[in-house]
Amino acid sequence: MKTKLQIVLGSVLLSAFSSAYAQQTQIETTDGKQTSVVQPQAPLSDTDDSWKVSITPYLWIPGPNATIHLPFEAAGRHFDGNASLNAGWWDVLSKLSANFLVLSADGRVEVSKGKWGGFVDGYWLYAKITENNDGSKFLLHDSVDVTDSLHITNKFQAGQVNFGPRYLIGSIPFDKSGDFGVAFEAYGGGRANWVSNSIDGSVNLNHVGVGYNGSASQSYIEPMIGLKTTWNLGPDFKALLRGDIGGWGLVQNQNVDCDLEAAICWMFHKNTYLDLAYRARGQWQTDSTSQLTVSGWFHGPELGVTFAF
Repeated sequence: MKTKLQIVLGSVLLSAFSSAYAQQTQIETTDGKQTSVVQPQAPLSDTDDSWKVSITPYLWIPGPNATIHLPFEAAGRHFDGNASLNAGWWDVLSKLSANFLVLSADGRVEVSKGKWGGFVDGYWLYAKITENNDGSKFLLHDSVDVTDSLHITNKFQAGQVNFGPRYLIGSIPFDKSGDFGVAFEAYGGGRANWVSNSIDGSVNLNHVGVGYNGSASQSYIEPMIGLKTTWNLGPDFKALLRGDIGGWGLVQNQNVDCDLEAAICWMFHKNTYLDLAYRARGQWQTDSTSQLTVSGWFHGPELGVTFAF
């Protein structure tokens, strides 16, 4: 766990990833002096003291690369049920069906005044995988052979809402025109999490049919801190990098998670931006009560639109 924490924390400090909906930097000239603002979402600025609001709905297509562990009882025996969710986001698109389903709904709201601001960013993720195999072997820790058949349905849900303040650390212009520059922003606060998993189905153990099921859920609020960089690549294009880390086992035992994003944004209309990004959500946690364990990544492209007011 310490190694994973060091790797994730290093990623945040050295190359923080940012979402497509994140802010963008623009260098403005007023009375011959250069000042910096961050766009498109709720600009943070050294000089602009007016209120700014932005709303970003976006679609996230996450490909799972995770292992979910949920023990259950069947025929008087204890099984360490492990479900592996492994599929690239391109596989998610090509394999969507009644037996394989991954959905996500997301959104972000930001407000700011001057160098200070606040944000709320949340998503809901649902994954369902059904397997039907003949002559298979169910990978259980007690090495029970499934000699005839296996039917299993795993349903996984995860919700997350990040919230807290933002602060503009500073910005650096790369040219006099203000078309190129970079801004640095620190943010943090809380992360509300909800995780649920259920397993149900049937197996043939030595030619004897046995049904089984198990479910568990947990919810908690944990601290979170992150860093965002915004790169101005011209009058209409921006690149954004953002990353944060939360948990550290302070609230939920044995829990560390991170949220990383990289994006490019195009202003195709006044105060309206098309955002294309790639997001990666890492989760390593164990619930001591239900023994529900989630370990791995959900990652894939995002497509969003930012409306700034």
